[in-house]
Amino acid sequence: MKPATAGAQDLPLKMVGGSNFGRDPKISLEESWNLIVSDNFMVPYAGSKSIVSAIPGGAGRAIYSSIKDDHFVSVIDNKVFYTNKNTDTSQIGELVSFTGDVFLSENNGGQIAICDRLNIYIFDYVLNTFQKATIDFLPGFITFQQGFFISVDISGTNQWRLSDTNNGLSWPSDAFHVGEFQSKANKILAAAPVPGQSNLLFVFGQSVTEAWYLTGAQLFPYQKSTYFDIQFGCLNASTIKWNQTFVVWLGGNEKSTPQIVFSNGSAAQIVKNDGVNYKLASLKKPNDSYGVLLNQDGHIIYQLTFPFDNVSFAYDFTEQKIYNVSDHKQDYHKARQSCFFNNTYFYVSFVDGNIYEWNSKYNDENGLAIPRIRIIPPIRLADGSKFSVNSLAFPIEQGNSQALQSIDLAMSTDGAESFGSFLKTPLNLIGNRKNRFTLFRLGTANDLTFQFRFWGSGRYVFTDGVLSIYQ
Repeated sequence: MKPATAGAQDLPLKMVGGSNFGRDPKISLEESWNLIVSDNFMVPYAGSKSIVSAIPGGAGRAIYSSIKDDHFVSVIDNKVFYTNKNTDTSQIGELVSFTGDVFLSENNGGQIAICDRLNIYIFDYVLNTFQKATIDFLPGFITFQQGFFISVDISGTNQWRLSDTNNGLSWPSDAFHVGEFQSKANKILAAAPVPGQSNLLFVFGQSVTEAWYLTGAQLFPYQKSTYFDIQFGCLNASTIKWNQTFVVWLGGNEKSTPQIVFSNGSAAQIVKNDGVNYKLASLKKPNDSYGVLLNQDGHIIYQLTFPFDNVSFAYDFTEQKIYNVSDHKQDYHKARQSCFFNNTYFYVSFVDGNIYEWNSKYNDENGLAIPRIRIIPPIRLADGSKFSVNSLAFPIEQGNSQALQSIDLAMSTDGAESFGSFLKTPLNLIGNRKNRFTLFRLGTANDLTFQFRFWGSGRYVFTDGVLSIYQ
């Protein structure tokens, strides 16, 4: 029973929300780690399970699924693997390089192109052959549109190149197959099709993105738009991802710090979050970055990772919220590239040679508990006066797990500059489904921040609550 306190008043306990921290902890330290908003509840961000250990101690570089061939292809170290629906995996080829970015794409001729920024390799799953293409340029990002493989020359020519129609082994150097970046002095990084607009291609430089349309002209089949360019280039081609409606990437230009940029083929839009944008501007090595795009139970999520700076963010386009995400050690998330295959997601990891299934049915990382953390916005009265906390309470699912679960609570009373020790509260075990978490008599403050840590491998589902205070 809640203790009776004369003059008590109830304030909202904002357990539901994203990472809306400010530039300074005094503004707010609000963060959500490995939790996302769903129907005004917080639920776990998808966990993962290792399904193939291809090269123990290796490092994943790329992964791509073929709907047509019903397999997916992955690159780990210098080895190229081929996996079916039963996760039976075999090696199909080798690259010259052992490290660095790798990009994959597929044409309508039964060919999957694999580019390691040195060479283009073609795996033909109809003929079951693996060959290195003969090219006269240094290839970068590779994609496919309307019969052409498209790559860019990263040697400094600012050219982008077309393969012969549905033939990734042939890259002619005549005028019909060679385009050139035109807007301003720039370094070309990538070309990517715009979903939903079958003839539109974005060609990315470091500080501007050009729009080109496939017109079928005889001299060169693409024509640059005379109506618009996007005044954001791309910091790393590995961040460029797209789904059925838009393209998203880590953008920047000569006048701007890094931004999360997206476009459906018209003017670019920027993800706005003061705290995250301040963090992006403070990165030591923003070019060391990777993006993945996934759909978690109807939520379109773009995950952006900076290994050198040891941080990962996830932007939920559905809820328009940003979250912090991590591995089980609260370091950056280890997914380097992902693909959708057999009604689930798979990723290759930065840190090992495994292939992981990535799905919300998993609440941990291959058996290791993922830190689920919610730091709520600061609690202050309008006049800044002191108050005492009588109780806090919020609804939470309990009694659904045989594994031990607990909530650790720490408090800050100095503007989120520091937190006290954690108070651990075990949750109910399976069958005991009382759905309320409560604590009493939590002290006095005039600027109070709560940090909740949800421990254990079970799932967590909770929503907003009530904080009872008195003066």
